[in-house]
Amino acid sequence: MGIKEILDVLLGLLSFLGVWVLNTMWRNMKELEEANEKIVEKLQSLELQLVRDFAKKADVDENTKALFQRFGRLEERMMEKLDIIRDKLDQKADKP
Repeated sequence: MGIKEILDVLLGLLSFLGVWVLNTMWRNMKELEEANEKIVEKLQSLELQLVRDFAKKADVDENTKALFQRFGRLEERMMEKLDIIRDKLDQKADKP
């Protein structure tokens, strides 16, 4: 076997290894692209869900205003009840 045949065999082996490496890289790239597409789909669905479920400032302001009104009415009712209790205590203290 001469040098030419040895070089041809080595070149053939190097070509085979090069093609095998490129093929492996190509398959890995395809798998990464598929995984990337799945992640993008999940992110898009999460983005849509966030937009749908996120409370808008106007809604929060409206709900806050309603809560403050309810607390104001509650405070008024509690003060009325406390006045009634105070009046009853004053009447009781006046009796011998």
